[in-house]
Amino acid sequence: MKVYKSKLERQCPVHSVDSVCEVGSRKAARFTTLLGLLFCLAAGVQTALAQGNSATINGTVTDPSGAAVPDAKVTATNTQTGIAHVQQTEANGRYTIVNLTPGVYDVQASAQGFGSVVRKSQEFLVSTTTTLDFNLKVASVSQTVEVDTAPPVVDTTQSNLNTVIEPKEIPSQASRAGDPTGW
Repeated sequence: MKVYKSKLERQCPVHSVDSVCEVGSRKAARFTTLLGLLFCLAAGVQTALAQGNSATINGTVTDPSGAAVPDAKVTATNTQTGIAHVQQTEANGRYTIVNLTPGVYDVQASAQGFGSVVRKSQEFLVSTTTTLDFNLKVASVSQTVEVDTAPPVVDTTQSNLNTVIEPKEIPSQASRAGDPTGW
C-alpha cells in the first residue's frame, strides 16, 4: 500500500506534488489569458459598434486674435430630440464630441467674456467626423435690470373705505359717541 503525502498526489499519483502545482498554475494562466482576450474582444466589438452608428465633431475655439480659448463650452443640440451634448475645450482650445446620434444639430460655442456663436442646422452622418471651428468675439458690456415686485392689489369691484384706528384713539372716539356735534 502506497502512502500519499498530499491530496494532490493522491489525485494524480503519476506526478509529484510540485509538477501538479505547475500544471495547475499553467492552466490558471491560460484561463486568465483567454478571459482577458475575450474581454478585450468584447470591448473592441462594442467600440466598433458605437463608432459605426454615431458621428463625431471636433474643432478649435479661438478669440479674434486667433488665440485658443480654454474652457469654452461647446454644446451640440439635436434639433429633433432636444438632447444636448456638452464639452469643454482644452487648454489649446480643442474639443471633441463623440457618440452623436446622426441627425441635424445646432452647435453653440460660448465662453466667459465672449459672445456665443451658433451654427444652426449642421447635419452629422453615420461614421463621420466633422470639424467645426469657432471664432468668438469679445462680448460688449451689457446690464440687465429685472424688477420682480408686483403692484399693490386694488379691488375695483367694491367702493369701501377702510380706516385703521389706533388703540390710543379709542377713548377719544368713545367720548364723542354721545355728542352728535362732536364729529
